[in-house]
Amino acid sequence: MTWGTTAVLLVLAASAHAFIDAWVISLYRSDSEASFTQLFIGVLYLDATLLGAWSALYYAINFFIQVEEQNDQLIRLENQATSAQLAMLRYQLNPHFLFNTLNSISTLVLLKQTEPANAMLSRLSSFLRYTLINEPSARVTVSQEVETLKLYLDIERMRFEERLRTTFAIDPATRKALLPSLLLQPLVENAIKYAVSAQESGAEIRIETQLVGTMLRIAVSDTGPGLKSETTERRLSGITFDAGEPVSTGVGLANIRERLEQAYGDKHLFETMEPAEGGFAVIIELPLETAAKPEGTVELPMVAAAAE
Repeated sequence: MTWGTTAVLLVLAASAHAFIDAWVISLYRSDSEASFTQLFIGVLYLDATLLGAWSALYYAINFFIQVEEQNDQLIRLENQATSAQLAMLRYQLNPHFLFNTLNSISTLVLLKQTEPANAMLSRLSSFLRYTLINEPSARVTVSQEVETLKLYLDIERMRFEERLRTTFAIDPATRKALLPSLLLQPLVENAIKYAVSAQESGAEIRIETQLVGTMLRIAVSDTGPGLKSETTERRLSGITFDAGEPVSTGVGLANIRERLEQAYGDKHLFETMEPAEGGFAVIIELPLETAAKPEGTVELPMVAAAAE
């Protein structure tokens, strides 16, 4: 419709302009040997060429602008889809963690251990405040993530006591580096389930961060049975169906892989390995990004009274 209307109007406009030009030329050059028809055809050719070229330029620019607008809209939609996917993956963590924690609190209440149950509830409320206020797609500093992780470990330590041993080796140069919020919690939860819980003597979980060139390297390892365990396949997938144990929601290493893929594409490294000394380790490398205070995050309130 647009092209057809343009062609008709182009012919009419060029013809009208050519008619006027030919008539004016015939008035001023009455001694010219060219007839009015010849003048009209000659001027029509020039006018139609000029007006056609101008119209083509207009449509080319307009088409380019429309393509750019569509590309911008497509990018916005892709970003919204990515944010929604990240939010979905992050929100998967809360029910998974809540199930295990509330189960432990329920056990403490049944055993009439009110003080430990109250302390665990206090820590849980602080942890949930942090997870609910921060945006799901927000990135936090390594320092904030470590503080959140320590609060989570305080909750789990009430269940396992001296069986759960932790070591933090945080390079000061990495404290302001950014990473997706609650990225390490599923890794530590995975280690607790398959290393600490699986052994009567418990296990040690080590969290280490360091800079490797322009990458932030994060390592979460444990001294559990490692890949020799019968639950290796389930550990790697994050899905368990052991009799007498809570059924996992499948949130574990698979969730971390998806979050990293959504956030960084192919610009990251995620691998699992069995160290030479035994146990199990997860290595993550992310592009180094730093900020004084990431937008959309809040500081984690530490519950000093509950920690006593």
